[in-house]
Amino acid sequence: MKTFLRLLLQPPITRQFRHKLHHNFHTLTPGEMVLYWLFIRPFWNKQQRFFFEGTLGLWGQMYRAERQALYETIIRERPRQCFEIGTFTGGGSTFFLSKAFTEIGTGTLVTMENNEHYFTKGKNYYEQKLPEQAAHIKFVFASTPSAFDQFILADKKVDAVFFDGAEDGAETLLQYRYFEPYFKAGSIIMFHDWNTEKTAAIKPVVLGDAHWEQMVLLTPPHSVGFAVFKRRP
Repeated sequence: MKTFLRLLLQPPITRQFRHKLHHNFHTLTPGEMVLYWLFIRPFWNKQQRFFFEGTLGLWGQMYRAERQALYETIIRERPRQCFEIGTFTGGGSTFFLSKAFTEIGTGTLVTMENNEHYFTKGKNYYEQKLPEQAAHIKFVFASTPSAFDQFILADKKVDAVFFDGAEDGAETLLQYRYFEPYFKAGSIIMFHDWNTEKTAAIKPVVLGDAHWEQMVLLTPPHSVGFAVFKRRP
């Protein structure tokens, strides 16, 4: 009983646990999940809980600040479509991008995954558990952006792209080159892992193009690196 009371009054909030509170719920150990539900969640507002927890039934990635930036970008810019490279299970960026489209009431997320297990898991989960959001998602099982050909709109313009594929700088650059002819004034591009090998080849291209205006830049400890750019006229 004394031990329980001591834990209740002074929970073991370690530096590692505090860091994970910048990340997301699924990074917590079972013991840390208990601490979160007892000592953190009751004092967080609805917005903090939303971006940290996501959809609890589907494992997700990304820091909560990154999730919020994705969501708020879609809400603010209201693109007709957003192309996403890297669905994974669908519990991270896919959830928040599609949730934003659901809140707006219009628009579509076209998300591509090259791992059949994750593709199937994510698609089935949304169809069965989140049908309202599923109505705003097109799941694509493929490994190259040319699979998006059929989804490019009639005006041959792309409103938004989220790059979060493999940790391969050359591959990310090739993905960017695919979309480059479709960019227009107002187009949005978003990059996860902005400070890693994933974006090493594309970073000088984007930063060296005066048409791209940086709208968001997240850095540690709130992100592993996340950037949003908007195309100037």
